[in-house]
Amino acid sequence: MVYAIPLLLSVLLCALAYYVGRRLIDPSWSEGVRLTLWVILIVMAACVPLLFVFRRFAFLHQDSIILQGMQYALGLYTIVVFMTVARDVFLIVIAAIQAIQSAFKKSNQTFQPYAAYQKQLQRRAFLSQATRMGTLMGSAGIFGRAAFRANNAQPTVVSCDIAIDNLPVALDGVRIVQISDLHAGQIHHAAPLIESIVKAVQELQPDIIAMTGDMTDGVVAQLRAQLAPLAQLKGKYGQYFVTGNHEYYTDTAENWLAHWGQLGFTTLQNQHQVLQINGASLVIAGVHDFRSSKRHATHVCSPQLALRDAPDATTILLAHHPDTAHLTEDVRVDVQLSGHTHGGQYFPGTLLVRWVHKFNIGLNPYRNGWVYVNSGTGYWGSALRSTDVVSEISLLTLRRA
Repeated sequence: MVYAIPLLLSVLLCALAYYVGRRLIDPSWSEGVRLTLWVILIVMAACVPLLFVFRRFAFLHQDSIILQGMQYALGLYTIVVFMTVARDVFLIVIAAIQAIQSAFKKSNQTFQPYAAYQKQLQRRAFLSQATRMGTLMGSAGIFGRAAFRANNAQPTVVSCDIAIDNLPVALDGVRIVQISDLHAGQIHHAAPLIESIVKAVQELQPDIIAMTGDMTDGVVAQLRAQLAPLAQLKGKYGQYFVTGNHEYYTDTAENWLAHWGQLGFTTLQNQHQVLQINGASLVIAGVHDFRSSKRHATHVCSPQLALRDAPDATTILLAHHPDTAHLTEDVRVDVQLSGHTHGGQYFPGTLLVRWVHKFNIGLNPYRNGWVYVNSGTGYWGSALRSTDVVSEISLLTLRRA
């Protein structure tokens, strides 16, 4: 099963490469140009299985220019595919409109003049070429801007007040800093980003620090030095960590949980702690990743276990996957802090993520509480980031409703 998904995805991407080639590579272009473009398409489609192999077996160092180039190629490929589909939808709409107009004209005349027919063919050819070049140039523009954004991204503090019903006066103003989806080990500017994160969080002087998974892609031995500065992060009432899906992909989850413990973080494994803040109780709970049991039989995502014997008090749940909210109907959760989605990270993902995840970015109401989704302090896969998706450090302040 580990290999089935990458294999199926590879077949799909190769099929899409054929589709894109047939739609964008003009038969009238020279043979050399057409061959070059076909090779580029096939290579971009092949990046998925190659990246899977290289990362799984660590054939190349994380900073390898080959790996970075493959990630960029995959990102460009997804943009080109989407833009090609958008072009075809546009052309279909235009063709439908023209068909309706032609049908209307035929009802008022017995034949179409040859000159008018030739003019119609010329318009179609022009529209086809114009949209073909527009797709290629538009894809390049979107890719270039997204790559620039990702490589020049500094952590951005996103502030959000969260209004909670019946919040004790003593807890009004409690500040929680959330970091999520750093993906150290697969981003090539992790060291300066981590230094910037530490500086930004220290300046915020949070009451609580929450790390909501997917912080790493690699093994502890390789990333130990890179992550060391994060030991400086201190919350007045503690700092907490829960696993995301990527903590299960390379090193063992036990190794990562132990390492975050060494860095000074309390690891919440279907557990909770009760904090006393200004005389009021605040429950901080955490669960394993939503699908972690598929890779680790004992790591079940269970808000019920996490909150067993917890007092009836304001409750914050740390859960990497936003869909964990659907498991909380029989327990009290006032605010769930999640990541995972990256807010789609870059176009067209920023559109598609809304169809995949009910809670995809920012603050979302759910039942009697809230689900807050961090857009990712780092990035995953292609080093691309859209304008409206920042490298996020969330500053969440509890407020009385």
